[in-house]
Amino acid sequence: MRDRVCQQAARIVLEPIFEADFLPCSFGFRPKRSATDALEAIRVAFPRGRQFVLEADIQEFFGQIDHARLLSLVAERASDRRVLKLLRSRGPREDLNLCARIRSPVLCH
Repeated sequence: MRDRVCQQAARIVLEPIFEADFLPCSFGFRPKRSATDALEAIRVAFPRGRQFVLEADIQEFFGQIDHARLLSLVAERASDRRVLKLLRSRGPREDLNLCARIRSPVLCH
């Protein structure tokens, strides 16, 4: 339960910060965007001459990220020290900090 609360708190603070940087053509794990929206964008783009679609799923992506580096990059953009402390905190699984446990799409983007 604690992890879910922490995930939501991190998402509420971080999502608006990073959402502003995403391109309109990005649909994965974004608020108010779905696979259906992506298909509609493809349906509209192909008759206009667009020829390429990229779908990527990097296996074990979040498990391979340098979490210390990721947190330092997040700290450059997010000034809320409580959220940064929360991301660094240890939880029920002492071997992983929250950042590693939540596998947050916001952080992955």
